[in-house]
Amino acid sequence: NFGTRKSVLKYDKVNNEQRELIYAERDAILEKADTRNTMLSMIEDSIDMIIDKYAPDKYVTEGQYQEIRKEISVLIFGIKAPDYSPKSNKKGMDKKKLAEEYIEAAKNRYYEREREWPDIEVFREFERQIILRCIDSKWMQHINDLEILRQNISLVGYGQKDPAIVYKLKAFDMFNKMSDDIKNDAVYTLFSSRLRTAAPKRDTAA
Repeated sequence: NFGTRKSVLKYDKVNNEQRELIYAERDAILEKADTRNTMLSMIEDSIDMIIDKYAPDKYVTEGQYQEIRKEISVLIFGIKAPDYSPKSNKKGMDKKKLAEEYIEAAKNRYYEREREWPDIEVFREFERQIILRCIDSKWMQHINDLEILRQNISLVGYGQKDPAIVYKLKAFDMFNKMSDDIKNDAVYTLFSSRLRTAAPKRDTAA
């Protein structure tokens, strides 16, 4: 029983550490007057993740490019995809170059999205609420997943391995995945949401 209680305390310590991290992120979003850089960073990370998912090496084949293009076009509605240009390289297109071109295209689509809103302050608040909702929903799901992980470790056992260490390692991987999911969901929601009213676009020439 003492060993079990000791493991539970270690589980709780991991949970508390992750809770502190996610709440610090949440508080930072609440306190920021401008969430623009946060969203742009999320967009960049999401694109990098998709490209790495399909093209793990330095070069991107045409088949990999088509898969990347499909997924990014869903993530960022309305994006103008860069052309596939391997030039004379038989290995394919340089991955770094493709990522740079996709990030530039995504930023341009983001700037268009800003201009679609009649009031930039309303857009900023909308953006903030998207990020906060994604953090909250993914964190609640993560808490449930951690409880399932704890139960599974207790039931299955891991031989000579310390169950608390197994829990910590798996919880770390799960936390990283949750963070990636927050970014992807926030980006998708920002670009797929529509204005409820047909308000005129802001005049950028003024």
